[in-house]
Amino acid sequence: AIGTELPDNGLPVFTLNYENDDDGSRRLGKDSRLTFVAPRDGTYLVRVSDVRGFGGEKHLYELTIRRPVPDFTVTIGGVGPAIGKGSGKPFTVKADRLDNYMGPIRVEITGLPPGYNVTSPLVIAEGLYEAYGAIYAAADAAEPTDEQLEQVKVTATATVCGNERAKEVAGGLGKFKVADKPKVIAHLELDPARPVSTEAASTEAAASSELPVLTITPGGTVTARLRVERDGFDARIPFEVANLPHGVIVDDIGLSGVLVREKETERPIFLRAEPWVGEQERLVYATAQVEGNQVTRPILFRVAK
Repeated sequence: AIGTELPDNGLPVFTLNYENDDDGSRRLGKDSRLTFVAPRDGTYLVRVSDVRGFGGEKHLYELTIRRPVPDFTVTIGGVGPAIGKGSGKPFTVKADRLDNYMGPIRVEITGLPPGYNVTSPLVIAEGLYEAYGAIYAAADAAEPTDEQLEQVKVTATATVCGNERAKEVAGGLGKFKVADKPKVIAHLELDPARPVSTEAASTEAAASSELPVLTITPGGTVTARLRVERDGFDARIPFEVANLPHGVIVDDIGLSGVLVREKETERPIFLRAEPWVGEQERLVYATAQVEGNQVTRPILFRVAK
């Protein structure tokens, strides 16, 4: 009966840990969703009631109970940019995780026209919802044709419940185009005091490329350099370093953040890793937050013990 409590039957009482989405961002509108894990096999009684104690013939509820179906979808933000010749533009890959699928998602981009390249593959790390990439145009890049743009494919792959699932991301990178050379071209480089070397990535982070490699140990600090080419742009240039692993920060930046001051053309930056950061590789770049957000060519950032 509505409003009555079940009598004590002498059986043990268990705490069921659960998570609901009764907040402003919930996806089911006026409906609610609750996820819980039963503590052991058995038969359970589910009861729905109004937390305010209201009830009656007009207080109707519909309850659906189902097993979770973990899955994912991926979308891309910042598609269709105008890319300055000799420079690059950033974009974001975002995961929509369904029924608590929290594993890593690999995003591969293929089929770019001649004169363009992109940071690929990207990995949305386990438990995270975003990763950051960049697309670049060579100094002599031509405007891509519609036919060439149709060849660009973005594929998201993940292992869900032991099975690999691959999904093509609709729209790809959009209808990007080439623009004039920007007034600021930025570079992220190894510390000039260190030997300059390149090596192939040992993982798929840069499988077909040779890139500058910046290696850090968990708990350690390394130095890199930001350098800019100015063409009639003398103002200060704030930067943001993108796609660093969780637990790695740009250290010692002061109140103004990462900044190349007026008329200056370079500055060092210090990257610090927390002791618990795991071994991994990432394609890392910096964004000059002027002139339409110009991005540097990537370096391979390696965390290794």
